[in-house]
Amino acid sequence: MKVYLYCVALLFLNQCKTISPNKSIQYVLPYQVELRLLKQLQTEGERPITFFSLRKSGENYVITLIQCNKEELKRIDKFSIVTKTARYLLIGKKFYPLLFDTDYQFGTALKKKAVGIGTEERWTNESFGIPRSHPIYDGSFSLTFSGNGEILSPTR
Repeated sequence: MKVYLYCVALLFLNQCKTISPNKSIQYVLPYQVELRLLKQLQTEGERPITFFSLRKSGENYVITLIQCNKEELKRIDKFSIVTKTARYLLIGKKFYPLLFDTDYQFGTALKKKAVGIGTEERWTNESFGIPRSHPIYDGSFSLTFSGNGEILSPTR
């Protein structure tokens, strides 16, 4: 009887193990916007590294398709924001990394661990370093759209 209870307890505990939540955040754009981006991807073809950048522009949004190779990515992604992001945009049947403009404005790579360091000291002591990165994506495709999904202007 003890063996039976032991087996049932193990089975129960195994089923109650902590389920780790999905560590990424998935985004879906309005239907017409997704279709236009999918068409652009099909027209251009995918390069080794493809990701999107989303920013707010007044009441509207601007989504930019960025494609590059590994060497270009090293130059434009100094803090590995693209490879470390937990946000992914669904286009067609594939997820692509999604960055926000605030990733570049506030994202950084500290020189030292800043945990436990006062806020003022992080900004006044240069040894902690708070570098910023503001890449420019030449030749990228951008699309402006409203909150309800109306496409306002595709730009190159």
